[in-house]
Amino acid sequence: MKIGDAFGQWMENKGTWTVGMIFLNIHPVLCQELSWWFRYKGMSNTGSELPSMMIIIAVLFIFHYMGMDELQKKAAAAQRLSIQQQNAYIGTVEGMQEEMRRCM
Repeated sequence: MKIGDAFGQWMENKGTWTVGMIFLNIHPVLCQELSWWFRYKGMSNTGSELPSMMIIIAVLFIFHYMGMDELQKKAAAAQRLSIQQQNAYIGTVEGMQEEMRRCM
C-alpha cells in the first residue's frame, strides 16, 4: 500500500480512527506520564511500565472496536444504496421489456 492510499483511507475514516491514530502517536508520552503517576502514588514496586502499557493497550482496543463499528455502519449504508440502485435498474429494464412487448 502506498502512503497516499493509506492517508486517503485515514482521511476517509475520520472520527474514532483519527482519535485512535493520535492516541497511538502520543503513547510514549502517555506511557511516561502514567509511569510517573504510578510512582507518585506509591506503586514503585511494579518494576516496569507494565501497568501503564496495559492501560494504553486497553484504550487502543476500545478505539479499535469503536472504529470497526463505524466502518461496519458505513459498509451497511453503502450496501443499502447499492441495493436501491439495483432495484431502480431492474425496474427500468422491466419497464423497457414491457414496452417492447407492447410494441410487438
